[in-house]
Amino acid sequence: MEAEADLAAAEEEDSEEVRLALPTPTHNTVLAHTDLFPLSGRGGFAPQGPPASVLELGSFMHATEGEMVCTSSNPKIPYFNAPVFLENKTPIGKVDEILGPLNQVYFTIKPTEGIVATSFKAGDKFFIGGDKLLPLERYVPLSALYSDAGDRYRGKFLPETFADTLCTGSCQSQRPRQVQPE
Repeated sequence: MEAEADLAAAEEEDSEEVRLALPTPTHNTVLAHTDLFPLSGRGGFAPQGPPASVLELGSFMHATEGEMVCTSSNPKIPYFNAPVFLENKTPIGKVDEILGPLNQVYFTIKPTEGIVATSFKAGDKFFIGGDKLLPLERYVPLSALYSDAGDRYRGKFLPETFADTLCTGSCQSQRPRQVQPE
């Protein structure tokens, strides 16, 4: 009798606490990891909605083979498979290919279902989320970033890590010395 009274008192105390409801296993039930921890693990890519703000990516040139060829008006380079939107954040497709030199970038958009590439006219603007753009520095060689780098990578203006990998013994003496703070 005392055990039943203690159990009833414990149930009353527990009813006020918030408890995690776990499935009750039976003799023929095997609990999966997802039953216990539904939000953990390697989930797939959930579809993301449009970004909070969009930047102009480029303008439509012409349609070819069901895709849209566009010229970029943004100084940054878009990610492959980055979603592309209209100005009102309506998704129209994904970046498929990036073409041309770095100073005149073109790209193609593979339209989503229901979007026809020929329905756009030349000059129509397309937009992209700011987090789906890469700076141009990711594609430019070191010689363009550092003025002295074209002179056989002597290491004068290169960061220390690059100077160590690019220089041979003779350039070690030409590297600027680092001043220790006092």
